Amino acid sequence: MFDTSAGRKLVGQGQVPYRTRAFAAYGLGLIGAGTSSEEDRHNIVEILHQAIVSDDSRTRDIRVSCIIAMGLVPLETITSEAPEDLKKGEVAPPQGSRTAQLDYMLDFFEDKQQNYLVRAHCPTAMARLIQGLPAELHGEYKAKIADALLQRLSKSSKEQREVQQSSVLALGLIGSNDGKDKLDKQIRKALSEVPKNVSDQQARYFSMIAMAKIGFSPGNEASDVGIKEASSYLTGQLAKGKKLARPWAGLSCGVLGRGLAEGSTGDGRIEELQAAVRDVLAGEKDNSKIGAYAISSGIMEDVEATETLLEKFNRVRDDEARGYVAIALGLMNARAAIEDIQKVVKESKYRPDLLKQAAISLGLLGDKALVPGLIDMLGEAKSLATQAAVSTALGFIGDQRSIDPLVAMLSDGDVTPRARGFAAVALGIVADKELLPWNSKIALDLNYRSSTETLTNQSSGTGILDIL
Repeated sequence: MFDTSAGRKLVGQGQVPYRTRAFAAYGLGLIGAGTSSEEDRHNIVEILHQAIVSDDSRTRDIRVSCIIAMGLVPLETITSEAPEDLKKGEVAPPQGSRTAQLDYMLDFFEDKQQNYLVRAHCPTAMARLIQGLPAELHGEYKAKIADALLQRLSKSSKEQREVQQSSVLALGLIGSNDGKDKLDKQIRKALSEVPKNVSDQQARYFSMIAMAKIGFSPGNEASDVGIKEASSYLTGQLAKGKKLARPWAGLSCGVLGRGLAEGSTGDGRIEELQAAVRDVLAGEKDNSKIGAYAISSGIMEDVEATETLLEKFNRVRDDEARGYVAIALGLMNARAAIEDIQKVVKESKYRPDLLKQAAISLGLLGDKALVPGLIDMLGEAKSLATQAAVSTALGFIGDQRSIDPLVAMLSDGDVTPRARGFAAVALGIVADKELLPWNSKIALDLNYRSSTETLTNQSSGTGILDIL
């Protein structure tokens, strides 16, 4: 983490590579997110803070990873006394308490001397850290954070686009559908005005996702007002928004519909959202847009869209679109699709992306019949992409029956070393106690557009969000 002599000895190099140091920070964040020890959390936050302060590397990777990791480690100690030697105008170090973490993040975010790509990860971190605060403190910090974020979205703002994108996403995490709260109403109004106040297209797209999240986040009073505002805004964008914005509106409708269903609220709105997306899905001919509407229907479990999804799965030839449709069918438990999806898995040995998505769909549908075939495929696969796809698929749909053959492959000296390595990967995923992928804690609600090489790199696939 600190490029010490001990660290250099461990890696066997003259210095610890920045990639290793960044991944160490992410690892600390994941440890802190899972530990029950407050002492460990304090120590982790202190280490991350020291790494930020001392970092003199040329890349932004270490500081970005430390900011993200710190947001994963909320301290249970809510408040603390400021150090006696604290100078006027300085904020207390973040390892003292949760409010110290928030004060530190807010100060870092406001500091224009800090690189904007690093600052862009503060909003999500703050939105994560504010969760679980006592009501009075939550209201106080919600107001502070919202004020800082809303300033970045004003028409006169000169802020960097990555910071604006993150501000939009974070507002979606701290706002609610409260129909009477002044700040919540202000947040919803600001998000609805992003298309005319902010020039960046991605910020505009993110504003719809944020509005969806606010729509199902319960407030204290008159939640139906916020639900109606969010639903009307999103269906309006779906029907009349710009062409490139409509898939985002469709996906956002799904996010809102799913959230309302899980909260057992807004039943009438859910049906309206389902119907709106279903109609657009049926008429969509552009393969690049089908996936968004399909996933939206899937997460809303709109069974009335099943026939349309099956038709598109069997007709569309684009692997990416078919993969998303397969996932959607799995999400809505469309068991009538199992045979068609099984056929695609068997025929997709050299089409790793489609293979992975189709296999995951079968896992969602509870179908384990292809596990033996996938194990054989893993042993025979030559390309890295296929091996990675098959191992992930095995991990997702496999059960205890897949353990013995995977262990046998891992121990078989006649199997290629890389295939044996991916057998180990599949075993790890099968045995994982978590329902979601190991890096989902990092990925959730993150602005992936404010990227570093160690966060996500589509060309190399070696970022923390890309691996397996």
